[in-house]
Amino acid sequence: MRCILTTTGTSIITNIFKEMINKNDKTELKAGESLTGTFFRLCDNYSIEDYDSPEIFTFIKTLNEKYSKCDLTINRLSAETNSSDKMINENLVSPEEDLVVLLHSDTIGGLIATKLLEVVLREKLKFKKIALQKMDGIKGDDADKFGSGLTKLRLKLLNYTQNEYDQLIFNISGGYKGLIPAMTIFSMSENNTDYMLCYLFESSEKIVRFNFKMGEIDLTCGNDRTTIKDLLP
Repeated sequence: MRCILTTTGTSIITNIFKEMINKNDKTELKAGESLTGTFFRLCDNYSIEDYDSPEIFTFIKTLNEKYSKCDLTINRLSAETNSSDKMINENLVSPEEDLVVLLHSDTIGGLIATKLLEVVLREKLKFKKIALQKMDGIKGDDADKFGSGLTKLRLKLLNYTQNEYDQLIFNISGGYKGLIPAMTIFSMSENNTDYMLCYLFESSEKIVRFNFKMGEIDLTCGNDRTTIKDLLP
């Protein structure tokens, strides 16, 4: 079994909002509180400990229904869904056998988006094994908390490196881009393990992937393959 550690953000929600507005969805344009307004109000009024609130559950259910009825494809929905779909198509992962771990922020907005992502991965891409992992302190607007958050995140990721997975895959396509260099370093930290680092920008067609194994690094993008020796002067 492989383990896919996937960083997540809130673009899955904002992209649905944009699609609703583009399609002149009356529920988003009506007078009073729109779904966009509801999301920001939930973020202001609730903490991550309030996740069991019926209002939050209803909001996620409504968003999923909106997505199911709109023309937004899995590849345009978010970088997380697009990259997951591409990894399946390139036979890098198996929805039936592999574990997806969704790394989310310690905010209620981040958790709402990740729970919606979990629903889409299960229903549309048929992933059977999905777990959520909170990342404490990963905040782009607070450098002090971000630094200490990275230390906490590394300790959590070490738990996954110590399990006997066939391969550990870091999917860093979604979420806060400041995590990219940190996750790259994490993925290179254990040379005796088979790691892969994957990145796909939003609706791009091909995944860029780095393979780290026994001190060797390969870069693959589509049909192009490069070794670390080709990258060095």
